[in-house]
Amino acid sequence: MPSCPRLRDRHSSLLARFHRSLVGEVMRIAEFQKLIEDTFGQKDRKRGVENTFLWFSEEVGELARAINGRTTRENLRHEFADVLAWLTTLASIANVDLEEVARERYGKGCPRCHGVPCRCDEAKSRPQAARCG
Repeated sequence: MPSCPRLRDRHSSLLARFHRSLVGEVMRIAEFQKLIEDTFGQKDRKRGVENTFLWFSEEVGELARAINGRTTRENLRHEFADVLAWLTTLASIANVDLEEVARERYGKGCPRCHGVPCRCDEAKSRPQAARCG
């Protein structure tokens, strides 16, 4: 293992990725955020949060079309992954640790009733979504 802390961290990260690929281990949110940051961070920061949000919105639109049954199951999976990646990019640009905020907000269940499962009366709190024809 390298003695330099920066190289040691990089080495550990590469070993963790290799291990996951061998055993099919689940990736933590923080690991995914780091992977997206390492892969696209420079371009994302150059683009800026406003333009990145527009790309994110486009991906959400593509996911909406996929959910409405206008595509294959494989494309639906692809669109979920793209939305997750763009959301992660937005969080990175805004210096938000997604794993931390997810744990803080949802780590004990529903943020309003604290139930698992949620016991909130959804009919009273939010209108039902309309589906176009």
